[in-house]
Amino acid sequence: MTLAHIHETLRLFTEGCRPSMHEPDEQGIEGKVIGRGLDNAFTCHDHDPGPSQGINLTLALKRDNGDGDPMILNLNLADLIALARCADPAKVKAVDEED
Repeated sequence: MTLAHIHETLRLFTEGCRPSMHEPDEQGIEGKVIGRGLDNAFTCHDHDPGPSQGINLTLALKRDNGDGDPMILNLNLADLIALARCADPAKVKAVDEED
């Protein structure tokens, strides 16, 4: 999965949430970090990674849409670091000032 695809997938997953993601649990999102190593190989993005695939540090997100079929998104921590490094500092500052 490319960084552009990860960005778009995360944007769609968090659509309607606060730009700062403050209080994600109040927005129907819960998460946990699973895995052991900081690498970006072998991440399952759209389903629960089993024990054999839980090697890399992964942020496992679940969003309750109220329809009984929650959305699942697993994001590799190394990919999230790479994505954060691509962020426009002016946009980051604007989000900080908004909250």
